[in-house]
Amino acid sequence: MSDVISISIAALALFVSSTTAWFTLLRRGRLCMTQPTIVAFVFDGPSGPPKVVIRTLLFSTGHRGVIVENMYVIRSHDPVDDIFTVWGYSEGNVQSMVRGSGLYVGVEGSALYHHFVLPENTNPPIFRAGTWSIEVHAKTLGNSYTQRLAELQILVNEDIAAMLARRKIGVLFNLDPRTGKYVAETRG
Repeated sequence: MSDVISISIAALALFVSSTTAWFTLLRRGRLCMTQPTIVAFVFDGPSGPPKVVIRTLLFSTGHRGVIVENMYVIRSHDPVDDIFTVWGYSEGNVQSMVRGSGLYVGVEGSALYHHFVLPENTNPPIFRAGTWSIEVHAKTLGNSYTQRLAELQILVNEDIAAMLARRKIGVLFNLDPRTGKYVAETRG
């Protein structure tokens, strides 16, 4: 009888240690993103292309972390879809950008400004008033598919749409933590 108890305890200990090893050492986890606190529609210089900038924390659900190979944004307002495929990031300055070519994201996370620029030779974007959908997508190392990390809703009023169309300003949308909505702040 004591042999059965000993074998049962040993089997249970092996199961617990194997499960712990899986979750702490072997499992890659998945890439997640917090809701961005800042979303900006800006221009890369007076005659440069438009870009979308977000400030967010990327983190991994596994202790091994993940490597982000590429990210992009789809900005939609029926019937218009603009795909901002040129990705870069910066730590403290929203104006400067390092071209994204891989980013390690661990369980502790990485809080950065992510810049998404329309590729060259793309039709100029149309800025219309209304609710714009911003989808953030990422491709991680080892996966053949991209993953949608977030979908944000941004309300652009008539005045802001007209100013963006004339390329007069950039617009910064700050997250209001009470309502969960983005509030526009114009920058000249």
